[in-house]
Amino acid sequence: MNMMRRMFFGGFLGGTIYWFWRYFAPEHSALVLGDKVVIVTGASSGIGRGLAMTFARRGARVVLVARRAEKLEVVHREIEPYAEAVLAIAGDISDPAVQQQVVQKTKDAFGRIDVLVNNAGITGGGLFHEFTPEKIDEILAVNLIAAVQLTHLVLPTMLAQREGYVINVGSGLGRAPTPGFVAYVASKFGLSGFSDALSRELIGSGVRVLLVQPGWTRTEMLPPEVEEAVSSYWWYRVEDPEVIAEKIAEGLVQGKREMIFGGRMVQLGIFAERHFPLLMRLLWRWELNSRWLSLIRKIG
Repeated sequence: MNMMRRMFFGGFLGGTIYWFWRYFAPEHSALVLGDKVVIVTGASSGIGRGLAMTFARRGARVVLVARRAEKLEVVHREIEPYAEAVLAIAGDISDPAVQQQVVQKTKDAFGRIDVLVNNAGITGGGLFHEFTPEKIDEILAVNLIAAVQLTHLVLPTMLAQREGYVINVGSGLGRAPTPGFVAYVASKFGLSGFSDALSRELIGSGVRVLLVQPGWTRTEMLPPEVEEAVSSYWWYRVEDPEVIAEKIAEGLVQGKREMIFGGRMVQLGIFAERHFPLLMRLLWRWELNSRWLSLIRKIG
């Protein structure tokens, strides 16, 4: 009996140690970014702009995609001195015709697709029942459906190459259901689940998936007054998109599967959501009675 007990606990301890080692020490990737063809959606500002510059500085051939043609041209000029080549495509990535155009133009120009960055996204804060159906559709279309459809379009090329990388830029809210952002949370939870399932499906194919979960980020989607209010919560950290972009590129080369930003407290919050949901429910019940809802209403 004692022997069986020792074997059980020994196996449990060994398995736990191995799981933690595999989780915190992901496989190394042989990826070299120089001369790779990288598609970045939402490239006109924020993390997308930062990623475009990061990949350009590493010698990649960069395809920029965004709705705002003027801002896209500015980014084009900024990264052109560094990139091996740059192709800018203006359009709404939630439009299936634009998705087809992006993939076809990239293949026509460069003959391959090595990295897809599904970064385009929109947010919206407020009580869910006050949202219009059109706003809900827009959030889901841009944040989730466009990423799923564009990935579906590039996968045949990557699988034929036996090499490819899909980077899905989600949100910490994609693991932590935060009130006041119900439609946004739905889109980012969907993106997290999509990334997890696709990563498992592609094992052994040469195509990898990296899920990126930024926290509060200093972009034009974050009004200054909201940034100031968020910074007053000691457990949040507002980060610069350029810093996040550099870390994403490093994580890609290191072969990471998921990256969570926003500080240790965000990681702890996601851990608590998974293992102590009742505690988090009580926390949000208290928090909703304070200034949270008045804060998130300022995020359009």
